[in-house]
Amino acid sequence: MTQPPGNPTRPFGPGMPPAQTTQGNKRQGVAPARSSSTPEARERRPMTTSRVLALWRLVVVLSCLAVAVIGPLVLNENRASLERVNSAAQQVLLLKSVRGDLLAAEASGTHALLITAPGQEPDRQFAEDLATASEKFTRAATLSPPDAESMAPVGASLTRYAAELSRAMATGSTTAMGQASDFLQGDLLVQLDVLISDNLVWLEVSTADQRWLSALVAMPIVLILIASVVAARRTRRVLNLGLVIALAISVSILVLVTQLVTTSAQSVSVVQTSGVTEATSVAGAYAAVTEAKAIEGRVLLGVTPAQAGGAAYSAAVDAAGQALAQLPAAQPSGMVDQLGAMVNTHDQLMAAPTAQLPELLTAAQQPYEALVEWLAQQSSQIGSNLDQQLTDHAKTVQNAIGLVAAGMVAAALAAGIGLSQPLRRYQ
Repeated sequence: MTQPPGNPTRPFGPGMPPAQTTQGNKRQGVAPARSSSTPEARERRPMTTSRVLALWRLVVVLSCLAVAVIGPLVLNENRASLERVNSAAQQVLLLKSVRGDLLAAEASGTHALLITAPGQEPDRQFAEDLATASEKFTRAATLSPPDAESMAPVGASLTRYAAELSRAMATGSTTAMGQASDFLQGDLLVQLDVLISDNLVWLEVSTADQRWLSALVAMPIVLILIASVVAARRTRRVLNLGLVIALAISVSILVLVTQLVTTSAQSVSVVQTSGVTEATSVAGAYAAVTEAKAIEGRVLLGVTPAQAGGAAYSAAVDAAGQALAQLPAAQPSGMVDQLGAMVNTHDQLMAAPTAQLPELLTAAQQPYEALVEWLAQQSSQIGSNLDQQLTDHAKTVQNAIGLVAAGMVAAALAAGIGLSQPLRRYQ
């Protein structure tokens, strides 16, 4: 049997239902098969070159501007850290020097009482030592205004000691001298030692280490390199002049910042190690020498018992010898020999009769004065060197702050202009 054209059907077979036409499906409400693809499964269209270039322009410019803002802020904190460390170091040196000056004032006072004949005016060297100590203490207080409140009680004690020592010198009373000495040893020096210890602890934990800033400054460099590769692939041009200029500026800023923050960290480390160690040795030797001389005077005046005074004198001399051993210039300058001469004259004084004391006292002052003068010069020189080193570097950092900001802004402009030129061609 012939089938009508245009309506093909599959042949009937045993047990097979007849085929249904499309029209039959529609009449029976059967929907035609849909495509298995979904919108999520369809392939996304790639980003256009103009969108890619615009995105990288935004990323590079923002990264350069971020460094232009954050970099100067961090460098300014680095400069402030250097100034704080310098102030703390100078304060420690001054307070240690004050301690030695106070003991020198006592030594000068006892020596003056020993050599002054009845009815004569005693030598005023003790007053000069007190004035020097007071002036240094005032400078130490002004170096760190927040410490002024905690240093006020020490200043009051210093004033009281000056009054007691002056009264002892005016009256020539060994009892008054003993009272002034007791107040110095039991009150004033204790307070000074606490201040010195607190400042040393703060100085040890202080840092000016912002070397992480180098990693931040390197971020725009990485992004500029990536943007250069992307732009070269998209535009078929190997070099982009704007990006090359931005890269050169960013690398220069990275080198500058790395040198600044590295030098800052090294300067603080030098202060905390060799600088403070050397300064502490000088101040320790100065305090020990003056203390030994003060003890000698108290023993000769009868203020301190000979046995107790002898033990204290030996301890002070040992401390002075150990401190001088830490100073490379002490041996060549003859200061170790001067300390030995000072001990020899002390032994002669302790064994001499009263009639020979005036002559021996004058001879005993020579090695002592040589030591004190040399140690004072060393202390001043060390303090000046530390101050100049930290101050000069802080000024260098300060001068570089504007350069870093201007350089990174220029890098942002160069990168933005460099990517804008091909962007306009592809829009």
